[in-house]
Amino acid sequence: MDGWKKRWAAMGVKWGFPMQTPTGGNPDKPGFSKGISLLIALTTIAMMITMVSDLIVTSSVNLELSLNSRDQIRGEYVAKSGFNLALFLITGGYAVDLKKASLPPPIGGKPTDSAASTWQMLNDFPPLGANMVRMLKAGTKQEKDKKKKDKDEIGDDPFHLGGFLAEKTADQMALFEDQFSIKITDEAGKINLSNLINVRIGQSTLDRLVALFSCPAEKEFLESKNLQPQELAYRIFDFIRMSTDDAPSPESGLNSRSDAYKEKVPPYSVKALPLDSVEELHLIKGWDDDIHAVFAPYLTVYPYLRGEAVQEIHKININTAPKELMSCLFPSVLKNECYENYMRKRKELDDNKSPITSGDLNATLKDLFCYTEEEAKAAQSGEKAPITPDQWLTDKTTVLRVVVETKTGNQSHTLVAIVRRIAPQDKEFMRDKQEVKRAYEILSWQLL
Repeated sequence: MDGWKKRWAAMGVKWGFPMQTPTGGNPDKPGFSKGISLLIALTTIAMMITMVSDLIVTSSVNLELSLNSRDQIRGEYVAKSGFNLALFLITGGYAVDLKKASLPPPIGGKPTDSAASTWQMLNDFPPLGANMVRMLKAGTKQEKDKKKKDKDEIGDDPFHLGGFLAEKTADQMALFEDQFSIKITDEAGKINLSNLINVRIGQSTLDRLVALFSCPAEKEFLESKNLQPQELAYRIFDFIRMSTDDAPSPESGLNSRSDAYKEKVPPYSVKALPLDSVEELHLIKGWDDDIHAVFAPYLTVYPYLRGEAVQEIHKININTAPKELMSCLFPSVLKNECYENYMRKRKELDDNKSPITSGDLNATLKDLFCYTEEEAKAAQSGEKAPITPDQWLTDKTTVLRVVVETKTGNQSHTLVAIVRRIAPQDKEFMRDKQEVKRAYEILSWQLL
């Protein structure tokens, strides 16, 4: 062993590490090989730094994952809270409308759904949360100052919400860091494709589709896609209608109902059932993303038709339907002598949040849409699509779409729900056998 030490010393090696031996130095003297201690110290420090860095990174990742998990859970419950608030207004407003309908005039009256409905209140609210509470408190203070100074202006309270919250309630809600906004829209303001399942009642919806696709700008757009309005409408009809016959409608331009879809990868057949969502229109030949972006806002699949309701024709709410859709359904409104009158009256109604009609649909069509008796007679004689108030239009709704958008931390969530309002005396869907008879039914629920 001593021999190996002497050989290593002669070669300038100490414990397997090369060492620089000073000239005339003695490697056996104490303190001569202090360089190895420095090397070991640096190696140890490097290992400790690596371990600490790994620990810091791991802790940061775990903390971020915990925050994301917390925000995920909070976002889900914030969205549900917003939905419950919307549900309260939907059912509460419905109860008020039903009560008014049971009272004699002038207090009572026929309930309608329009921009003045109770469920529309939340559409005008800013995002609900701590920021809104601060704005409300500021509005409350300005309201008090206004009363003291006996002035007419409210101050910086654009939503007129001053005094809406009590002091203690506002202090509690100010701790609510997250925020959510609610948007409620009327599904009856759209064309319901579920009607197409039944050949008899589907004709009315088919006529509405043809009218929508035949608007001047929309027709030109479809022709740029090598499609005709009737062609696209009948393809949708053939895809949805229940029938064992594979023969297509002559207007669809197809050889059979299913052949066009058997060539797809993977192949599929016509659904012959109501669509689950408007997105399923992408399955229909010729329907692409551009067409979907143009027409999807005017279409819905709710409510589904089932049981005895299969014989029902779901009508369009004249008070909530978009102006563009109504002008397509009633082309007479686009005439020069009528269009200016229509736009002026529609703006007045929108500004005042008044219903377009409160019962007399025939008078409204004549006054607002310039729908003449000659056009009605032509429709009845089969010369044009049967656009009649009794078949196409209503002034109330039963199905509403609720969209709740939330922001919690760095995450955003969207809840989309379809809610049907049901009167207490309604015996549809076996309500008479239900222990808890709710005034609503959730048709669809999706949390994104």
